[in-house]
Amino acid sequence: MKNLLFLFFIMFHICVNSQSYTPLLDNRNEWNLISCYLGDCFKDVYYTDGDTIVNAQNHKILDGYHYISRTFLLRENVSEKKVYLTTTIDGNIREYLMYDFNLEEGDSINLENPITPFPPEGGYFRLDSIRINPITQSETGKFFYFSPTISNTESQGYYPIWVEGMGSLSIINAPGGNPDYDGVGKVSCFFKNENLFYFDDEMTDQCTSTMSIKSEDFSGFKFTVHNSKGILKGTTPIDKIEIYDLSGKKHLSKFVSKKDFLEFDLRGLSKGIYVLQIHEPKKITKISFIMK
Repeated sequence: MKNLLFLFFIMFHICVNSQSYTPLLDNRNEWNLISCYLGDCFKDVYYTDGDTIVNAQNHKILDGYHYISRTFLLRENVSEKKVYLTTTIDGNIREYLMYDFNLEEGDSINLENPITPFPPEGGYFRLDSIRINPITQSETGKFFYFSPTISNTESQGYYPIWVEGMGSLSIINAPGGNPDYDGVGKVSCFFKNENLFYFDDEMTDQCTSTMSIKSEDFSGFKFTVHNSKGILKGTTPIDKIEIYDLSGKKHLSKFVSKKDFLEFDLRGLSKGIYVLQIHEPKKITKISFIMK
């Protein structure tokens, strides 16, 4: 009996690690991240929007929330099972290795978390196990569980989890990030081409792709700037508004109690172009405006 159990374990291990690779990037990709604070939970959305070429290599442009500057780019080498982040900030191009899905249990990898709340140089992590878990109610996927090595003093207490075909259960460009909805946040849903790829039913009872919302659905908002005041009117309830400049810096974040009319102070903004993000219950609308 022991020999049979051992043989079963070996065959299962081989099966888990010999499955064909599921690429992470498709034409359009969307990560919904939920974070909670003092009993209130909020959703941030990250997505790829368009293509560009840097250093003769094709990239997907990362957009949404902190990354509206469109200077954060993702590319994937499918044959090597690796995903990279390229930043093009102030004319400087830098590339980071984000994910290596060719790792085996016991391997170590140096993880970086550029432009995230986690340590930028996350240090070395050990791949403790690879498991097959549900990714939707009817599909399963390969999960990679990491822990910081003993010598890693930067990221003690962080236990990253990757999902093949999706990336980190934390922010997409935080492979060393700890997925925690009471902290920075945790992925609740992931879509490829508006089709659901991953769904955490313990975090949410429904998932809707914001990319499936047509442009005419956004026509219910009117935003004007008058005497350094922003005036927003809409036909649907608003949960939260945020204002970013084109570098991705947040200048305003305001929670709204299901109102469809709002005034807010813009006197702290200097001249330039800004993006107003309007968080509705099921989608996010972006409106660009100029402070003169």
